[in-house]
Amino acid sequence: MNRRTFLAVTSAAVLGSACRRVGIEDLTTRSPQSEIVLWLDEKIQGIAQRKIVEPLKATIINRRLPTGTDLAFVCLANETGDVLSYIPSRDETLGYDNCRFAMRDIASTVKLFVYAVALQSGAISADETFMDAPMEFRRLDGRGTYRADNYGSRYTMRALSIEEAIAISSNVIALQVYHRIKQDVLRAHLAALDLPTKYNPNFLPLGIYAIPPLVLASRTTLFARGGSYVLPRFINETRTTDNQKTQEPVRASQQIFRPDVCEVVSRAMQRCVASGTGAAAADLALRVRAKTGSSSDALCVMESRATTCALWIGDRSSNTDLRMSGGRLAAPLLADFYRELLKERAELIPIWN
Repeated sequence: MNRRTFLAVTSAAVLGSACRRVGIEDLTTRSPQSEIVLWLDEKIQGIAQRKIVEPLKATIINRRLPTGTDLAFVCLANETGDVLSYIPSRDETLGYDNCRFAMRDIASTVKLFVYAVALQSGAISADETFMDAPMEFRRLDGRGTYRADNYGSRYTMRALSIEEAIAISSNVIALQVYHRIKQDVLRAHLAALDLPTKYNPNFLPLGIYAIPPLVLASRTTLFARGGSYVLPRFINETRTTDNQKTQEPVRASQQIFRPDVCEVVSRAMQRCVASGTGAAAADLALRVRAKTGSSSDALCVMESRATTCALWIGDRSSNTDLRMSGGRLAAPLLADFYRELLKERAELIPIWN
């Protein structure tokens, strides 16, 4: 991979003043006797600014989104976890990092992990189908039953494969799958993913589950990596004044999911791009895979063989509903980012075999 690195003095300029105030400086100013080289890529950072930040700002200025709307964006290298692009906020005066520190409900992107646990544990098989129609579910807290609607109350009223269900983000099918999983098995897998093991047991598959967007991107790398995830790596190396260099190691998890499980979920993410909620990137269906999420916020994770990106858009200080789905707001911006990445850094977005 042809990466470009930057010394601490230039990395702050690449990231912008907001990043200097929200925590990146703690990575670049460890000692006055050392320089820190980051993995940030100036070209990729510029693409993110042009294709994600500026269009979102224009939408806000045109009053199509609330003035408090903010974003978090990160692009990771799947092999190493190198942070190639990082935007913690659209507002450089805010001084807040939505990407590393803000706990955000990840909406339907959590379904990727629910299905993976179900497949890995044998709770479901890859060739099963489930009915996509209104139905009630028992509450796991013992308080009766509840009904969960699909987004927009849209149903196909037919039996769908796992891949189809993930692609259209069916809530009722996700809940059917979820109710097959033993809770201790689910918690064990969440622990292996180093994710919170405390959650609302009734609504987890609907996305009532909060983690920082950077963590979401990191854990999503496992579907491209075949079952293990890689931790984000901001720093390439530290250089001291006497020219001693310390390389930052790659930190990858143990194997959590089998490759065949990851392949099923990954194919579903491809279908999401080709004809599902991520269809804004349909022209890139041979190169990228994605999953959208919609709550009060809009989310999308999108990955190529070489990279994984996460984009969160929402109100920075409340749960004000944007009334925009991940498929309508976040996915088109990520699609534009990847189209430009294909032009500028084609090696990062190859045909996905």
